[in-house]
Amino acid sequence: LEFLNKYRKAVIDKNLDGVVGLCAQDYFEDNGTVQQTDDYGLSQLRDKLGRALGQTKEIQLEIIVQAIERDSAVEHGPVRVVYRYNQRALVSFPAGDKWITVSDVNRLVLRDDAAGGYVITSGL
Repeated sequence: LEFLNKYRKAVIDKNLDGVVGLCAQDYFEDNGTVQQTDDYGLSQLRDKLGRALGQTKEIQLEIIVQAIERDSAVEHGPVRVVYRYNQRALVSFPAGDKWITVSDVNRLVLRDDAAGGYVITSGL
């Protein structure tokens, strides 16, 4: 939960380095599809997130954790965090600023890092 709070704060602060810094160097996202055209790694995440944060003036984010699971058969196996999020963002568009509201369920996959914490391996 502490780790999720760091993630939430980095998003609210629009801290690109803070969000990317919580990710593993081998971060990989397949968007849950079989198409490889929408897959991306850490550098593409930085680019995508940088563009999105650059257009955003303010972010409000609520995270409601629904489940935290770790396979007990695998020592130091991945941690899956299922959560509902409610996000409001003030985004700049050529026609003017607009508040956008999104509510959905997401799953982050984490693994232990060398410092005794966690890093995100997928799910952003």
